[in-house]
Amino acid sequence: MGIFQIILISIGLAMDAFAVALANGMALSCAKISHAVKFGIYFGVFQMGMALIGWWTGSSFAGYMVDFAHWVAFILLTIIGINMLIDGIKKKSHWVSKCTDADILKVGNMLMLAVATSLDALAVGVGLAVISVNIWGVALNIGAFSFALSAFGVMLGKKLNKVFEKGAQIVGGVILIAIGLKILLEHLLTKG
Repeated sequence: MGIFQIILISIGLAMDAFAVALANGMALSCAKISHAVKFGIYFGVFQMGMALIGWWTGSSFAGYMVDFAHWVAFILLTIIGINMLIDGIKKKSHWVSKCTDADILKVGNMLMLAVATSLDALAVGVGLAVISVNIWGVALNIGAFSFALSAFGVMLGKKLNKVFEKGAQIVGGVILIAIGLKILLEHLLTKG
């Protein structure tokens, strides 16, 4: 596998993480560099880790995971998206410009988002197990692209927050639900 193919795989895997980070960057009242780094670390580590797990387990256990991973991603992103919608609707009448969004940055929420956006890396890891590839190099590349695009997504979301102002958290929730639906529909349409 050539470097160009590895880069394309890495960018492809990082796109869901980027979109989720963007949505959360929009939902944060005041996204900071530290928030961007936090998203980057969570998403980068999970993308890299899932690719490694998929590669190591091959098609036995991971093949089973691939059958329901799309449902897990859909459910997690939908739950988080609905919570963001509810919070956005509640805050709409009393929007503040301070960073009051500790719930978005809680470990539990970050873990759910990281897992939901990295399940496709598990399937890619399984696919990589059947070809001759330096998995450490590929996994590090996947993690690096996910880190960079996720951190960038949060900071871009901060800029878009100013555009959408009061509706940013609502837009972010809708984006998360849409990504969950996209993951589910892609699987159902390619399976059938």
